[in-house]
Amino acid sequence: MQNYLIVIDMQTDYIGKEKKFADPKLISEINKRIALYPADHVIYIVNRFLWESSYHVKKLAENLDVVSSLIFEKRHSSCLTNKNLQTFLEDKNAYNLEFVGVDGNYCVNASIIASIKNGYSVSVKLNCIGAKKAKKFERTIQKWQKMRCQIISD
Repeated sequence: MQNYLIVIDMQTDYIGKEKKFADPKLISEINKRIALYPADHVIYIVNRFLWESSYHVKKLAENLDVVSSLIFEKRHSSCLTNKNLQTFLEDKNAYNLEFVGVDGNYCVNASIIASIKNGYSVSVKLNCIGAKKAKKFERTIQKWQKMRCQIISD
């Protein structure tokens, strides 16, 4: 059984100066988590908007540690909508998935729920999740707890 870190939507569309998530502390905390995993157990997920062509290159956030070439694309909220990612996780006998990234109420949330429903053990480190709506995020965390997602506090 293998452990993987899934880095969700930490791309220039959302992260950086004058973007939705501008706080450099989020990247710093995520980089600390990345450092805890072997490079081949760190997976990056980028969101490609439905209207974007596949020729438009998606860029991971500046200062984000990119330690592997395991980059998968999604066009829907959950990363598990990518069949190549599903196959990769199955082939590698993945069991525990830890999620970091943005937005905790949307794509991270959808990915966590789908992963639990697909039988994975799931964990999340709260200071490595960006969420714009704090009250909604509190309810999201409660939902994860009820689903037996392991919540790792600071």
